Amino acid sequence: MTTTTTTTSTSTSATKQQQKQKSKARWFWHGDDDWIEYDAGMATKLEQAYQAGDTEMKVDKERFVDLENMLQRRYDDRMKRRGVKRETPPFLSNVIVLVLLPPKATKRVSDIVAEHGGLVASKFNKKVTHILTSEKSKDKHMDVLADARKLKIPIVEERYLDRCVSDLDVADPTKYLISIGDDEEEEEEDAKEEEEDDAAAVGEPDTPASDTDNKKRKADVLNDPVTTTTTTTSSSPATSTPTPSATSVP
Repeated sequence: MTTTTTTTSTSTSATKQQQKQKSKARWFWHGDDDWIEYDAGMATKLEQAYQAGDTEMKVDKERFVDLENMLQRRYDDRMKRRGVKRETPPFLSNVIVLVLLPPKATKRVSDIVAEHGGLVASKFNKKVTHILTSEKSKDKHMDVLADARKLKIPIVEERYLDRCVSDLDVADPTKYLISIGDDEEEEEEDAKEEEEDDAAAVGEPDTPASDTDNKKRKADVLNDPVTTTTTTTSSSPATSTPTPSATSVP
């Protein structure tokens, strides 16, 4: 009983792990009339081998996939082959890239972006979501980069796109950001403003002075003895002065 439970638990865990690692890319081999999709497990293995740069991936005892030429071949006769293709989701469908690189690199980046559903902007505008440039190229485009930074558009190096392709998703640009001239100055200004805001938040509000304090302060300034006399009189018990009685004239 215990063995059965353990086996079931292990099987469930392996299934969940396989689902978690399921490839986002889809792999197909060409049958007699149409493309046939590999199952999820095989697609995952093919994708991992493809990303690792392997040249071959075993399918079964008789066949393997030639990843260099995208062909499925037989071990006993390598000339017997069928076509293989890899399809990826358009994970860059919401991305508009402005490329500020030399011509050769610009073409490479533009082709990759288009292949995965993204758009390449011909010039800077507010719809641009990412700017790809390099340390060598950025100095020629400082005005554009300054405008992009004001709009908080990430300015990233070329490797960022390779990471997106590897993940088949829009990656976090944080590790691939390229700094421009006054980034540090702006960060210092932001930090200073935050400190001032924090100091203002913890400060105690001024307490309005009471009427009595105001009167005393005014008396001190004017050196008004009447105010002092009035204060003393009000604090002592009231006394009455006897009125002389009227007398009759003899």
